[in-house]
Amino acid sequence: MHYFKKFIPKYYLFVLLPLFFLCIRAVPLEEALGYSLYPITTGGNASWFGQEENYYFGSSSAQSGDIDHNGESWMQTTVKGIGTVSFYWEISSENDYDFLTLYVDDQAIDEISGYQAYEQFSHNFFEDEERTLKWVYTKDKSVSYGEDCGWVDQLEFEEKVFDLDVPLGEAVDNSDLTFTTGGDAGWFGQDADYYVGSSSARSGSIDHNGESWMQTTVTGKGTVSFYWKLSSEREKDNLQFYIDSKLKENYDSETSSDWVQVSYDILLGGEHTLKWKYTKDAEGSYGYDCGWVDQLEFEEKVYDLDVPLEEAVDNSDLTFTTGGDAGWFGQTLDSYSGSSSARSGSLDDNEESWMQTTVTGKGTVNFYWKLSSEREKDNLQFYIDSELKENYDSEIESDWVQVRYHIYEDGEHTLKWKYIKDAEGSYGEDCGWVDQILFDADIPLEEALDNSDLTFTTVGNAGWFGQNHISHFGSSAARSGFIDQNEESGIQTTVNGQGTVTFSWKISSSYGDPLIFYIDGEEAYEIAGRIDWREQSYHITTEGEHTLEWVYTKNYDMSYGEDCGWVDQIFFDPDVPLEEALDNPDLTFTTGGNAIWFGQKNISHFGSSVARSGPCCSEKHESWMQTTVTGNGIFSFYWRSQSSNSVHLKFYIDEEIKFNIISSYDQQNEWEQLSFDIKEDYDTHTLKWVYLGISTPSWETDCVLIDKVEFGVESEDNYNTSLANNISPITLTFLFFLFVFLL
Repeated sequence: MHYFKKFIPKYYLFVLLPLFFLCIRAVPLEEALGYSLYPITTGGNASWFGQEENYYFGSSSAQSGDIDHNGESWMQTTVKGIGTVSFYWEISSENDYDFLTLYVDDQAIDEISGYQAYEQFSHNFFEDEERTLKWVYTKDKSVSYGEDCGWVDQLEFEEKVFDLDVPLGEAVDNSDLTFTTGGDAGWFGQDADYYVGSSSARSGSIDHNGESWMQTTVTGKGTVSFYWKLSSEREKDNLQFYIDSKLKENYDSETSSDWVQVSYDILLGGEHTLKWKYTKDAEGSYGYDCGWVDQLEFEEKVYDLDVPLEEAVDNSDLTFTTGGDAGWFGQTLDSYSGSSSARSGSLDDNEESWMQTTVTGKGTVNFYWKLSSEREKDNLQFYIDSELKENYDSEIESDWVQVRYHIYEDGEHTLKWKYIKDAEGSYGEDCGWVDQILFDADIPLEEALDNSDLTFTTVGNAGWFGQNHISHFGSSAARSGFIDQNEESGIQTTVNGQGTVTFSWKISSSYGDPLIFYIDGEEAYEIAGRIDWREQSYHITTEGEHTLEWVYTKNYDMSYGEDCGWVDQIFFDPDVPLEEALDNPDLTFTTGGNAIWFGQKNISHFGSSVARSGPCCSEKHESWMQTTVTGNGIFSFYWRSQSSNSVHLKFYIDEEIKFNIISSYDQQNEWEQLSFDIKEDYDTHTLKWVYLGISTPSWETDCVLIDKVEFGVESEDNYNTSLANNISPITLTFLFFLFVFLL
């Protein structure tokens, strides 16, 4: 205040102070919430308060107080009568640890956590009583996140008259069915909450260890479907659905869920009992403490349950047998692809149902399966030659899952799928399905890699193999084997002498699981993640035998994508002498720098080969090639860049720069001839090409190509020459005076 007195006249304070306090005025909670029916109180470690910075409606809302860890801030008020209370709330907090919870008469009704923008919440009251509403923001013992608070706005109470005696058939939109209800409290039709129409069925009000059920009957084969939702303690109070006393679905959810559709197929004729049951455990309540069912339908259908297994699994090349206590069968009810799949037979406790076929030789088995059963009790299993390869268990119906296994041995192999039930209990459809069974025989690695001149071997925990599902060239490529965490799968070959190795590779993995290319045990290149086909090359500069190896390694237990690598079209091109590559045996070439020039065959402009600069992986690197000529004359050559960005080439004659260019990406596929007139008539001239590294090399494949070096031959398209360069000064003077005379 003394600061203001020093710099502001006293009479201004009478104007500024009211404005200052007006800007920071506290908003009453009744005004912030727009609610004045009953008083609003607040407390805890810090009180709620009204504020004008964050609100849903109007100009203010209520915000929880600033609290420390293990603290709470609460606000409460009262409503009275039959009707619906509604409000908007928002939170910014540590997800799943710090909560904003609504209580009605000390029972938790709903909660939010993390970040949730303003969203409306409503709750119905069916008795003409006075109720206490309490909002509590609580923090756990550590960590803060976001604004670390909650907000409530636009609190309203609307008196309503609810119809709690709607006939159950009308409530679930199916008056053709007759319902009975029982347990500790019966279900009833009501118009307070529903999915469609104007009403739904709701379970009765029960105490701990109680149950409330509703049932009806349908006749014949068909599909039963309905919508349901639940407001209860998660994994404690449950809403269940049965067909003929067999549990098909168990629904548990903390706080009010959204409406969810459920459908089940009934395969057998006759009369079937449908039953919905809400059960409570020994303690605790949450939300409305009930379940709802709406829009119940039963559609009679004619199913084909006698599809041949070969047709059902989309493979007429295989022959299937089936057995156990009940055989598998092809059916059109559920499938991954096409119109049918194979399904296990109907079993009782301690029974099994199996299906099998045989394949011959090395290859990859691929199929899709899914399961609807008791978790960790009833299982769907897959065997190869009586060895268990996969054991699948899942509570309630799973999605279709792809399974692949590679067979590395020759001979005949038995493939078997088995569904097993334990000693008690049923769940869901109580069966397994299999679809789209394929067996792809291995392709020889030499054929898959398009090189019959090389011999390939595989190393590691699982060998590579040739396959025709994914390829870059032709119809096949090599794929790494199926491996687990801390395992590897490698393929290798050997080459002799100096030359260029080129190949294409691809990977689909997590970034911690790489595909690495080695030369003589030293890593040359590595890729990881999801990378599409990419061409790679490496120049070997030493003589002797060299080992080339591609290794896919899994370091982490997580999987991503296909979890493997592929290699295709491996070539080794021995170096061509520079004199041959440049089409001039009369010249002698030398090379050096950070990487040497070399002759290669897979690209050319004239003949069958060109000279290529060595790879320079940084802007401080260079690769040079030079030769000498004697006397004067026209010197020419063809050049082009090979790069995904730009390259830098310099050409010298007797250490004088004659050509200096940084080519763009657009020039990389165009050959260009350059010609130079060497006029000095002394014995020897040194010609030198220098390829300079760039700051952003592209996978060590950026380079310059040179072809058809000639000396002493006139060029049709001289570059860096002109008429003045080719005509003597005396001749030019004569022509000038002749031109003047003629004028």
